[in-house]
Amino acid sequence: MVNGGYGAWLINDGTLDPDGPEGTNAPLSGKFNAMVAQIGGGQHLLYQDVFIPSDALAAEWRWSDRIRNYTPYFAPNQVFRVEVRDTNHAVLATAFTTQLGDTLLNDWQQRRFDLTPFRGRTVRLAFYEEDSTGYFNVLLDDVSVRLGEPATPTTHDVYFGTTPAPGAAEFRGNTTNAFWPLPALALNTTYYWRIVARRGAAVTPGPVWRFTTRGVGKLHHFEWGPIASPQFVGQRFAVTLAARDDINNPVRDFDGPVNVLALAGGGNGSSVVMTEVDVGANDRVEFANVSDGIVDLSGWKITVYDSVSWPGPLTTVTVPDRSRLAPGGVFVLNDSGAAPGQFPNLNAGTNVNWNTAGVGNPIAVLLRDANGNVVDFVCAGDADPSLITAPLRLPAEEWSGLPVLAALPRLRGRCNEPETATITTPPTGLPSHPRSER
Repeated sequence: MVNGGYGAWLINDGTLDPDGPEGTNAPLSGKFNAMVAQIGGGQHLLYQDVFIPSDALAAEWRWSDRIRNYTPYFAPNQVFRVEVRDTNHAVLATAFTTQLGDTLLNDWQQRRFDLTPFRGRTVRLAFYEEDSTGYFNVLLDDVSVRLGEPATPTTHDVYFGTTPAPGAAEFRGNTTNAFWPLPALALNTTYYWRIVARRGAAVTPGPVWRFTTRGVGKLHHFEWGPIASPQFVGQRFAVTLAARDDINNPVRDFDGPVNVLALAGGGNGSSVVMTEVDVGANDRVEFANVSDGIVDLSGWKITVYDSVSWPGPLTTVTVPDRSRLAPGGVFVLNDSGAAPGQFPNLNAGTNVNWNTAGVGNPIAVLLRDANGNVVDFVCAGDADPSLITAPLRLPAEEWSGLPVLAALPRLRGRCNEPETATITTPPTGLPSHPRSER
Protein backbone atom coordinates (compact mmCIF):
# COMPACT_ATOMS: atom_id res chain seq x y z
CA MET A 1 0.00 0.00 0.00
CA VAL A 2 1.32 3.44 -0.96
CA ASN A 3 -0.37 6.69 0.13
CA GLY A 4 0.71 10.14 -1.03
CA GLY A 5 -0.72 13.52 -0.04
CA TYR A 6 -3.60 13.59 2.42
CA GLY A 7 -5.67 10.51 3.33
CA ALA A 8 -5.15 6.77 3.01
CA TRP A 9 -6.70 3.37 2.39
CA LEU A 10 -8.32 2.37 5.72
CA ILE A 11 -10.03 -0.69 7.17
CA ASN A 12 -13.74 -0.06 7.65
CA ASP A 13 -15.85 -2.11 10.07
CA GLY A 14 -19.05 -0.24 9.31
CA THR A 15 -18.44 2.52 11.85
CA LEU A 16 -15.81 4.56 9.95
CA ASP A 17 -17.19 8.03 9.21
CA PRO A 18 -14.77 9.74 6.78
CA ASP A 19 -14.26 13.46 6.55
CA GLY A 20 -16.76 14.95 4.12
CA PRO A 21 -20.38 14.20 3.25
CA GLU A 22 -20.16 10.41 2.78
CA GLY A 23 -21.02 9.05 6.27
CA THR A 24 -20.70 5.44 7.49
CA ASN A 25 -20.94 2.39 5.19
CA ALA A 26 -21.56 -1.24 6.11
CA PRO A 27 -19.24 -3.80 4.43
CA LEU A 28 -20.79 -5.59 1.47
CA SER A 29 -20.10 -8.96 3.14
CA GLY A 30 -18.30 -10.10 6.23
CA LYS A 31 -17.21 -7.65 8.92
CA PHE A 32 -14.64 -5.46 7.13
CA ASN A 33 -13.83 -3.76 3.83
CA ALA A 34 -11.20 -1.32 2.49
CA MET A 35 -12.02 2.38 2.07
CA VAL A 36 -10.25 5.54 0.87
CA ALA A 37 -10.73 8.56 3.12
CA GLN A 38 -9.08 11.99 2.80
CA ILE A 39 -8.89 15.48 4.26
CA GLY A 40 -7.17 16.91 1.19
CA GLY A 41 -5.81 15.93 -2.20
CA GLY A 42 -3.72 12.80 -2.58
CA GLN A 43 -2.90 9.60 -4.44
CA HIS A 44 -3.63 6.20 -2.89
CA LEU A 45 -2.45 2.79 -4.13
CA LEU A 46 -3.54 -0.60 -2.76
CA TYR A 47 -1.99 -3.68 -4.42
CA GLN A 48 -1.22 -7.39 -4.07
CA ASP A 49 1.26 -9.56 -6.03
CA VAL A 50 -0.26 -12.82 -7.30
CA PHE A 51 1.27 -15.75 -9.19
CA ILE A 52 -1.00 -17.21 -11.88
CA PRO A 53 -0.15 -20.93 -12.40
CA SER A 54 0.74 -21.85 -15.94
CA ASP A 55 -1.47 -24.96 -15.87
CA ALA A 56 -4.61 -23.13 -14.70
CA LEU A 57 -7.47 -23.63 -17.12
CA ALA A 58 -8.52 -20.00 -16.54
CA ALA A 59 -7.92 -17.13 -14.13
CA GLU A 60 -10.37 -14.39 -13.23
CA TRP A 61 -10.00 -11.32 -10.97
CA ARG A 62 -13.19 -10.34 -9.10
CA TRP A 63 -13.97 -7.43 -6.83
CA SER A 64 -16.85 -5.21 -5.71
CA ASP A 65 -16.52 -1.42 -5.45
CA ARG A 66 -18.66 1.48 -4.27
CA ILE A 67 -17.55 4.75 -5.90
CA ARG A 68 -18.59 8.03 -4.23
CA ASN A 69 -17.33 11.18 -6.04
CA TYR A 70 -18.58 14.41 -4.46
CA THR A 71 -17.16 16.68 -7.20
CA PRO A 72 -19.04 17.62 -10.41
CA TYR A 73 -17.10 15.24 -12.68
CA PHE A 74 -14.34 12.64 -13.08
CA ALA A 75 -11.01 13.77 -14.50
CA PRO A 76 -7.41 12.47 -14.88
CA ASN A 77 -6.69 13.86 -11.39
CA GLN A 78 -10.05 12.74 -9.92
CA VAL A 79 -10.00 9.08 -10.91
CA PHE A 80 -10.27 5.46 -9.74
CA ARG A 81 -8.39 2.84 -11.79
CA VAL A 82 -7.97 -0.93 -11.44
CA GLU A 83 -4.79 -2.15 -13.15
CA VAL A 84 -2.71 -5.24 -13.81
CA ARG A 85 0.95 -4.32 -13.34
CA ASP A 86 4.30 -6.05 -13.30
CA THR A 87 6.35 -6.07 -10.13
CA ASN A 88 8.02 -2.80 -11.21
CA HIS A 89 4.63 -1.07 -11.44
CA ALA A 90 4.57 -0.99 -15.23
CA VAL A 91 0.91 -1.16 -16.31
CA LEU A 92 0.16 -4.33 -18.31
CA ALA A 93 -3.61 -3.91 -18.57
CA THR A 94 -6.39 -1.67 -17.24
CA ALA A 95 -9.23 -3.69 -15.77
CA PHE A 96 -11.44 -0.68 -14.99
CA THR A 97 -11.28 3.14 -14.86
CA THR A 98 -13.73 5.95 -14.18
CA GLN A 99 -14.35 8.35 -17.06
CA LEU A 100 -15.79 11.78 -17.68
CA GLY A 101 -19.58 11.48 -17.73
CA ASP A 102 -19.78 8.42 -15.41
CA THR A 103 -22.31 8.38 -12.57
CA LEU A 104 -20.72 10.13 -9.63
CA LEU A 105 -22.38 8.31 -6.71
CA ASN A 106 -22.65 4.55 -7.23
CA ASP A 107 -23.88 1.72 -5.01
CA TRP A 108 -21.93 -1.55 -4.81
CA GLN A 109 -20.89 -2.94 -8.23
CA GLN A 110 -19.34 -6.35 -8.85
CA ARG A 111 -16.67 -6.42 -11.57
CA ARG A 112 -14.53 -9.09 -13.25
CA PHE A 113 -11.38 -9.17 -15.35
CA ASP A 114 -9.78 -12.08 -17.21
CA LEU A 115 -6.23 -12.86 -16.03
CA THR A 116 -5.80 -15.95 -18.22
CA PRO A 117 -3.25 -14.15 -20.52
CA PHE A 118 -0.96 -13.78 -17.52
CA ARG A 119 -0.64 -17.49 -16.71
CA GLY A 120 2.84 -18.52 -15.67
CA ARG A 121 3.90 -15.14 -14.23
CA THR A 122 3.58 -12.96 -11.14
CA VAL A 123 1.40 -9.87 -11.61
CA ARG A 124 0.61 -6.95 -9.34
CA LEU A 125 -3.12 -6.31 -8.96
CA ALA A 126 -3.51 -2.61 -8.16
CA PHE A 127 -6.36 -0.33 -7.03
CA TYR A 128 -5.40 3.32 -7.61
CA GLU A 129 -7.41 6.34 -6.47
CA GLU A 130 -6.52 10.01 -6.93
CA ASP A 131 -8.51 12.91 -5.49
CA SER A 132 -7.42 16.46 -6.31
CA THR A 133 -10.63 18.44 -6.76
CA GLY A 134 -12.78 17.32 -3.82
CA TYR A 135 -14.02 14.48 -1.62
CA PHE A 136 -13.77 11.11 -3.36
CA ASN A 137 -14.40 7.88 -1.37
CA VAL A 138 -13.90 4.40 -2.85
CA LEU A 139 -14.90 1.24 -0.96
CA LEU A 140 -13.63 -2.26 -1.90
CA ASP A 141 -14.90 -5.68 -0.81
CA ASP A 142 -14.93 -9.35 -1.95
CA VAL A 143 -11.60 -9.19 -3.82
CA SER A 144 -10.49 -12.57 -5.16
CA VAL A 145 -8.67 -14.39 -7.97
CA ARG A 146 -10.45 -17.54 -9.18
CA LEU A 147 -8.55 -20.28 -11.02
CA GLY A 148 -10.15 -22.81 -13.32
CA GLU A 149 -9.29 -26.48 -12.91
CA PRO A 150 -6.51 -27.72 -15.20
CA ALA A 151 -7.70 -29.46 -18.34
CA THR A 152 -5.84 -32.57 -17.16
CA PRO A 153 -6.25 -33.20 -13.42
CA THR A 154 -3.32 -34.03 -11.17
CA THR A 155 -3.44 -37.47 -9.54
CA HIS A 156 -1.20 -39.04 -6.94
CA ASP A 157 0.23 -42.55 -6.65
CA VAL A 158 0.44 -43.53 -2.98
CA TYR A 159 3.17 -45.86 -1.72
CA PHE A 160 3.12 -46.93 1.92
CA GLY A 161 4.66 -49.75 3.93
CA THR A 162 7.56 -50.89 6.09
CA THR A 163 10.11 -51.10 3.26
CA PRO A 164 12.67 -48.22 3.33
CA ALA A 165 12.49 -47.90 -0.48
CA PRO A 166 8.77 -48.21 -1.30
CA GLY A 167 8.20 -50.07 -4.56
CA ALA A 168 5.45 -51.88 -6.43
CA ALA A 169 4.62 -54.03 -3.38
CA GLU A 170 3.89 -50.88 -1.35
CA PHE A 171 1.64 -49.25 -3.99
CA ARG A 172 -1.72 -48.51 -2.31
CA GLY A 173 -3.57 -46.77 -5.13
CA ASN A 174 -4.05 -43.51 -7.04
CA THR A 175 -6.13 -40.54 -5.87
CA THR A 176 -6.98 -36.93 -6.64
CA ASN A 177 -7.42 -36.23 -2.92
CA ALA A 178 -4.89 -34.61 -0.63
CA PHE A 179 -5.26 -37.39 1.95
CA TRP A 180 -5.16 -41.20 2.16
CA PRO A 181 -6.81 -43.22 4.97
CA LEU A 182 -4.47 -45.73 6.61
CA PRO A 183 -5.29 -49.13 8.12
CA ALA A 184 -4.60 -49.86 11.78
CA LEU A 185 -0.85 -49.59 12.37
CA ALA A 186 1.40 -51.86 14.42
CA LEU A 187 3.11 -50.58 17.55
CA ASN A 188 6.85 -49.77 17.60
CA THR A 189 7.05 -49.96 13.80
CA THR A 190 8.72 -47.66 11.25
CA TYR A 191 6.62 -46.91 8.16
CA TYR A 192 7.76 -45.33 4.88
CA TRP A 193 5.63 -43.42 2.37
CA ARG A 194 6.03 -41.66 -0.93
CA ILE A 195 3.78 -39.69 -3.30
CA VAL A 196 4.25 -39.65 -7.09
CA ALA A 197 2.33 -36.83 -8.82
CA ARG A 198 0.95 -37.44 -12.33
CA ARG A 199 -0.59 -35.13 -14.90
CA GLY A 200 -0.90 -36.55 -18.37
CA ALA A 201 2.52 -37.82 -19.39
CA ALA A 202 4.29 -35.77 -16.69
CA VAL A 203 5.45 -37.71 -13.62
CA THR A 204 7.01 -36.08 -10.52
CA PRO A 205 8.22 -38.49 -7.81
CA GLY A 206 8.29 -37.08 -4.27
CA PRO A 207 10.80 -37.88 -1.53
CA VAL A 208 10.50 -40.88 0.79
CA TRP A 209 9.17 -39.92 4.21
CA ARG A 210 9.04 -42.04 7.34
CA PHE A 211 7.60 -42.16 10.85
CA THR A 212 7.69 -44.60 13.76
CA THR A 213 4.66 -45.56 15.80
CA ARG A 214 4.77 -45.55 19.58
CA GLY A 215 4.63 -48.52 21.93
CA VAL A 216 2.08 -49.45 24.57
CA GLY A 217 1.50 -46.56 26.94
CA LYS A 218 1.01 -46.45 30.68
CA LEU A 219 -2.15 -47.65 32.36
CA HIS A 220 -4.94 -45.24 31.51
CA HIS A 221 -8.19 -47.06 32.26
CA PHE A 222 -9.87 -50.44 32.66
CA GLU A 223 -12.37 -51.94 30.26
CA TRP A 224 -15.15 -54.38 31.10
CA GLY A 225 -15.41 -57.55 29.08
CA PRO A 226 -18.81 -58.70 27.74
CA ILE A 227 -21.39 -59.28 30.49
CA ALA A 228 -24.17 -61.73 29.71
CA SER A 229 -27.76 -60.62 30.22
CA PRO A 230 -29.88 -61.08 32.24
CA GLN A 231 -28.20 -61.08 35.67
CA PHE A 232 -30.09 -61.52 38.94
CA VAL A 233 -29.99 -59.67 42.24
CA GLY A 234 -28.11 -61.57 44.95
CA GLN A 235 -26.42 -64.00 42.52
CA ARG A 236 -22.73 -63.94 41.60
CA PHE A 237 -21.59 -63.75 37.98
CA ALA A 238 -18.15 -63.78 36.32
CA VAL A 239 -16.67 -60.64 34.77
CA THR A 240 -13.33 -59.66 33.22
CA LEU A 241 -11.46 -56.34 33.46
CA ALA A 242 -8.69 -55.48 30.97
CA ALA A 243 -6.01 -52.85 31.65
CA ARG A 244 -5.76 -50.38 28.73
CA ASP A 245 -3.54 -47.45 27.76
CA ASP A 246 -4.74 -44.08 26.45
CA ILE A 247 -5.39 -45.42 22.92
CA ASN A 248 -6.97 -48.66 24.20
CA ASN A 249 -3.99 -51.00 23.74
CA PRO A 250 -3.89 -53.82 26.35
CA VAL A 251 -1.33 -53.17 29.12
CA ARG A 252 -0.20 -56.77 29.53
CA ASP A 253 2.33 -56.24 32.36
CA PHE A 254 -0.14 -54.70 34.80
CA ASP A 255 -0.37 -56.78 38.00
CA GLY A 256 -1.55 -54.28 40.62
CA PRO A 257 -4.73 -54.35 42.72
CA VAL A 258 -8.04 -53.08 41.34
CA ASN A 259 -10.91 -51.77 43.47
CA VAL A 260 -14.39 -52.16 41.99
CA LEU A 261 -17.22 -50.05 43.42
CA ALA A 262 -20.86 -50.78 42.62
CA LEU A 263 -23.22 -47.81 42.47
CA ALA A 264 -26.98 -47.78 42.24
CA GLY A 265 -28.09 -46.93 38.72
CA GLY A 266 -30.69 -44.45 37.59
CA GLY A 267 -33.65 -45.16 35.38
CA ASN A 268 -37.39 -45.11 35.77
CA GLY A 269 -37.88 -48.55 37.39
CA SER A 270 -40.32 -48.39 40.36
CA SER A 271 -41.12 -44.72 39.69
CA VAL A 272 -44.52 -45.45 38.11
CA VAL A 273 -46.48 -48.66 38.72
CA MET A 274 -49.83 -50.04 37.68
CA THR A 275 -52.07 -49.90 40.74
CA GLU A 276 -55.33 -51.26 39.29
CA VAL A 277 -56.43 -53.29 36.27
CA ASP A 278 -60.21 -53.34 35.75
CA VAL A 279 -61.10 -56.47 33.70
CA GLY A 280 -64.84 -55.97 34.03
CA ALA A 281 -67.03 -53.69 31.98
CA ASN A 282 -64.56 -50.80 32.01
CA ASP A 283 -61.37 -52.59 30.84
CA ARG A 284 -59.25 -49.85 32.35
CA VAL A 285 -55.68 -49.56 33.77
CA GLU A 286 -54.65 -47.17 36.53
CA PHE A 287 -51.05 -45.95 36.99
CA ALA A 288 -49.54 -44.09 39.98
CA ASN A 289 -46.32 -42.20 40.64
CA VAL A 290 -44.88 -43.94 43.72
CA SER A 291 -41.65 -41.93 43.69
CA ASP A 292 -40.99 -38.71 45.59
CA GLY A 293 -40.41 -36.60 42.46
CA ILE A 294 -42.30 -35.37 39.41
CA VAL A 295 -42.01 -37.85 36.51
CA ASP A 296 -41.97 -36.63 32.90
CA LEU A 297 -44.03 -39.22 31.01
CA SER A 298 -43.61 -37.61 27.57
CA GLY A 299 -43.09 -40.33 24.97
CA TRP A 300 -43.71 -43.23 27.38
CA LYS A 301 -45.50 -46.20 25.80
CA ILE A 302 -48.30 -48.39 27.14
CA THR A 303 -48.75 -51.74 25.34
CA VAL A 304 -51.94 -53.75 25.91
CA TYR A 305 -52.46 -57.49 25.23
CA ASP A 306 -55.81 -59.35 25.10
CA SER A 307 -57.32 -62.57 23.79
CA VAL A 308 -57.75 -61.15 20.27
CA SER A 309 -54.10 -60.19 19.81
CA TRP A 310 -52.33 -62.66 22.11
CA PRO A 311 -49.39 -63.18 22.27
CA GLY A 312 -48.89 -60.06 20.14
CA PRO A 313 -49.82 -56.60 21.33
CA LEU A 314 -53.33 -55.29 20.67
CA THR A 315 -52.22 -51.66 20.67
CA THR A 316 -49.49 -49.33 21.92
CA VAL A 317 -50.42 -45.86 23.15
CA THR A 318 -47.75 -43.13 23.37
CA VAL A 319 -48.16 -40.65 26.21
CA PRO A 320 -48.41 -37.08 24.78
CA ASP A 321 -45.61 -34.55 25.17
CA ARG A 322 -45.50 -32.38 28.29
CA SER A 323 -47.28 -35.02 30.38
CA ARG A 324 -45.94 -34.79 33.93
CA LEU A 325 -47.10 -36.74 36.96
CA ALA A 326 -46.67 -35.38 40.50
CA PRO A 327 -45.70 -37.65 43.42
CA GLY A 328 -48.74 -39.73 44.34
CA GLY A 329 -50.49 -38.66 41.12
CA VAL A 330 -52.60 -41.05 39.06
CA PHE A 331 -53.42 -41.42 35.36
CA VAL A 332 -55.52 -44.02 33.53
CA LEU A 333 -55.78 -45.80 30.18
CA ASN A 334 -59.41 -46.32 29.19
CA ASP A 335 -60.95 -48.80 26.77
CA SER A 336 -61.84 -47.42 23.31
CA GLY A 337 -61.99 -43.63 22.80
CA ALA A 338 -59.79 -41.72 20.36
CA ALA A 339 -56.10 -42.40 21.11
CA PRO A 340 -54.11 -41.14 22.86
CA GLY A 341 -56.67 -38.97 24.63
CA GLN A 342 -55.90 -36.10 27.00
CA PHE A 343 -53.50 -36.76 29.87
CA PRO A 344 -54.26 -37.92 32.59
CA ASN A 345 -57.20 -39.67 30.89
CA LEU A 346 -55.71 -41.66 28.01
CA ASN A 347 -57.59 -43.85 25.54
CA ALA A 348 -56.60 -47.14 23.92
CA GLY A 349 -58.30 -46.22 20.65
CA THR A 350 -59.71 -49.75 20.26
CA ASN A 351 -61.86 -52.28 22.13
CA VAL A 352 -59.87 -54.22 24.76
CA ASN A 353 -61.21 -57.76 25.23
CA TRP A 354 -60.72 -58.64 28.91
CA ASN A 355 -63.04 -60.66 31.15
CA THR A 356 -63.01 -62.77 34.31
CA ALA A 357 -62.57 -66.19 32.70
CA GLY A 358 -59.75 -68.33 34.07
CA VAL A 359 -58.75 -69.78 30.70
CA GLY A 360 -58.61 -68.35 27.19
CA ASN A 361 -58.28 -64.92 28.76
CA PRO A 362 -54.72 -63.53 28.56
CA ILE A 363 -54.48 -60.11 30.25
CA ALA A 364 -51.22 -58.13 30.13
CA VAL A 365 -50.04 -54.51 30.17
CA LEU A 366 -46.46 -53.31 29.53
CA LEU A 367 -45.24 -49.82 30.50
CA ARG A 368 -41.97 -48.48 28.96
CA ASP A 369 -40.22 -45.14 29.24
CA ALA A 370 -39.28 -42.89 26.31
CA ASN A 371 -36.02 -44.85 25.79
CA GLY A 372 -37.85 -48.17 25.56
CA ASN A 373 -36.85 -49.42 29.02
CA VAL A 374 -39.38 -51.54 30.93
CA VAL A 375 -40.84 -49.61 33.87
CA ASP A 376 -43.66 -51.97 34.87
CA PHE A 377 -45.50 -55.05 33.60
CA VAL A 378 -48.68 -56.77 34.79
CA CYS A 379 -50.23 -60.02 33.63
CA ALA A 380 -53.34 -61.94 34.72
CA GLY A 381 -55.77 -64.56 33.50
CA ASP A 382 -53.77 -67.26 31.71
CA ALA A 383 -51.19 -64.84 30.20
CA ASP A 384 -47.73 -66.45 30.03
CA PRO A 385 -45.01 -63.76 29.78
CA SER A 386 -42.61 -66.16 28.06
CA LEU A 387 -44.81 -66.04 24.94
CA ILE A 388 -44.46 -62.27 24.53
CA THR A 389 -41.88 -61.23 21.89
CA ALA A 390 -43.13 -57.80 20.84
CA PRO A 391 -42.23 -55.04 21.35
CA LEU A 392 -39.57 -56.94 23.34
CA ARG A 393 -39.09 -60.40 24.80
CA LEU A 394 -39.83 -61.08 28.47
CA PRO A 395 -37.75 -64.16 29.47
CA ALA A 396 -39.75 -66.83 31.33
CA GLU A 397 -36.95 -67.38 33.86
CA GLU A 398 -37.61 -63.90 35.24
CA TRP A 399 -41.11 -64.91 36.36
CA SER A 400 -42.35 -67.19 39.16
CA GLY A 401 -45.33 -67.66 41.47
CA LEU A 402 -48.64 -69.48 41.57
CA PRO A 403 -51.95 -68.12 40.33
CA VAL A 404 -53.83 -65.97 42.83
CA LEU A 405 -57.53 -66.62 43.39
CA ALA A 406 -60.11 -63.85 43.15
CA ALA A 407 -61.22 -62.18 46.35
CA LEU A 408 -64.48 -60.31 46.05
CA PRO A 409 -64.72 -57.64 44.91
CA ARG A 410 -61.00 -57.41 44.14
CA LEU A 411 -58.15 -59.74 43.23
CA ARG A 412 -54.71 -58.69 44.48
CA GLY A 413 -51.46 -59.74 42.79
CA ARG A 414 -48.27 -58.13 41.41
CA CYS A 415 -46.13 -58.93 38.42
CA ASN A 416 -43.20 -56.52 38.33
CA GLU A 417 -42.58 -54.62 41.57
CA PRO A 418 -42.95 -55.51 45.28
CA GLU A 419 -45.72 -52.94 45.69
CA THR A 420 -49.31 -54.23 45.51
CA ALA A 421 -51.50 -53.89 42.45
CA THR A 422 -55.25 -54.41 42.33
CA ILE A 423 -57.10 -56.32 39.64
CA THR A 424 -60.79 -55.42 39.78
CA THR A 425 -63.37 -58.06 38.79
CA PRO A 426 -67.16 -58.32 38.79
CA PRO A 427 -68.69 -60.15 41.78
CA THR A 428 -68.43 -63.60 40.12
CA GLY A 429 -65.08 -64.18 41.86
CA LEU A 430 -63.50 -66.17 39.06
CA PRO A 431 -59.74 -66.83 39.40
CA SER A 432 -57.08 -64.79 37.64
CA HIS A 433 -53.39 -65.57 37.15
CA PRO A 434 -50.90 -62.83 38.00
CA ARG A 435 -47.20 -63.69 38.14
CA SER A 436 -44.38 -62.13 40.14
CA GLU A 437 -40.98 -61.06 38.78
CA ARG A 438 -37.82 -61.85 40.71
